Amino acid sequence: MKIRKIYLLMAVMAIGMFAACQDDMENFDNKVYSTSDPISKFVLKPSVKSATKTIRASVAKPADSDIHLTYKADPSLVSTYNQAYYAGAVLLPQEYYELSGVDAVINKGSVASTEVVVDFKDLNLLSTEQVYVLPVTISEATNIDILSSARTNYFVFEGGALINVVADMKKENYISFPTFMESKASGEVCNNLHNYTLEALIRVHEFSPGIQTVMGIEGYFLIRISDNGLQPNQLQVSTGAFGSLTDPVTCLLTANKWTHIALVGDAEAGELRLYIDGQLMITKAATGAWQDISLGKPMKQNSWEPESRPFYIGYSYSAGRELDGEFSECRIWNVAKTQDEIVNNVYEVDPESEGLVAYWKFDEGEGKIVRDHTGNGNDGVAASVIAWTPVALPAAVE
Repeated sequence: MKIRKIYLLMAVMAIGMFAACQDDMENFDNKVYSTSDPISKFVLKPSVKSATKTIRASVAKPADSDIHLTYKADPSLVSTYNQAYYAGAVLLPQEYYELSGVDAVINKGSVASTEVVVDFKDLNLLSTEQVYVLPVTISEATNIDILSSARTNYFVFEGGALINVVADMKKENYISFPTFMESKASGEVCNNLHNYTLEALIRVHEFSPGIQTVMGIEGYFLIRISDNGLQPNQLQVSTGAFGSLTDPVTCLLTANKWTHIALVGDAEAGELRLYIDGQLMITKAATGAWQDISLGKPMKQNSWEPESRPFYIGYSYSAGRELDGEFSECRIWNVAKTQDEIVNNVYEVDPESEGLVAYWKFDEGEGKIVRDHTGNGNDGVAASVIAWTPVALPAAVE
C-alpha cells in the first residue's frame, strides 16, 4: 500500500513538472525574438563608404495569426551597451544610416519575419578614434509578447587594422596572371602607360645572395632585390629604357620589416622616381625620348631577344628568384602619383580611384587566387596554395 502511494505521488509530481514545462514552453512560444546577430561589428576604413545589414525576427512555432512588428533606433540603449562592454561608444549620428522600412510581419502559419534593412552610408567620414553604436530594437509586436533579452541588435563601428591578412611566398611561390600571359583584352588597361606608378608592400624574411623579385617583367621593367655586384638587401629597378635605378646607401632594405615601395614614371618631368616608405630615394632622368610601358602582355626590350616574357609578382626569369617574404597591397596606376598620395595611401586605397588599373590586396586568406579589386578582371594565380599570415597593419603605436 505504501509503495502504491509512493508511485502515485511520483506520478502526480511528474504530471506537475510536465505541466510546468508546458506552461514555460507556452510562455516562450508566445514571445517574438530577433534571430539576427545581437552585435554586428564594422571596421572603419577610408575605402569603405557604405554597408548594409538585414534584421529578422522569429517565433518558436507557427503563428496563429499575422504578427506585425515595428523596429526603431533606440538611443537610450547606448548606455546599456557601454555598461555591458565597457566600450565608451557614442550613438551613431542619424545622417549615417537609414532604416528602409521599420515594419516587418510574421505571416500566419510562419515562424520567420520579413526583413528590415539598415543601410549605412558615408562611413568613411566617421572618426576612427571613436566607437559608434546604433541600437535597433523591436519596439512593438501585435498579439504577442517580445522576449526582452533578444529584442535588440547593436551595430558597432570602430577603427582597426586596415590589413588583417597577407600572403607569404616563402621563396617558393609566386603569382602569374593568365590574362596578361595570353594578352587578353582585360589586360589592355595595363598597356601603353605614359605615366605610371607601381606599388608594393612587402616584408622580406631574409636576404641571401641572389635576386629576389618584387614584380615586373624580366629584361624589360622589373623591381627586384639584389643582382650581381649589389648587396643582398639592395633594392633595384631594372629597365631597358632607363637602365638600373639603385643606390648602395639609400636603397637598402631591412629584414622582417614592412616596407612600402613605389616607383613613379613621370612623363612630363621625364624621370623615374623611386620611393621607399614614402621617402624619395633616387631620381633618374630619361636619356632619350620617353618610352611608355606595357605590363598587360608579354614584352621584350629588344627585337633580338629570343622571347617575350610576362608580368609576375614574386618571379622573374627562372626558379630561385622568388621573394622570401610576404606581399600586400600591390598596385598599378596609369598616373604619376605624388609623394603625398603615396604616403597617405600605404595600407589601402579606394578600388575605384581614378587611374588605378590593377589592385591586388592579397587579403583573400585562403586558396591560390589573388583578386584584382579594380574589377578589371586581371586576377592572379599562385603557383601553389598560398600560406596566409594574420597581421594587424598598420601596427598600433604604443
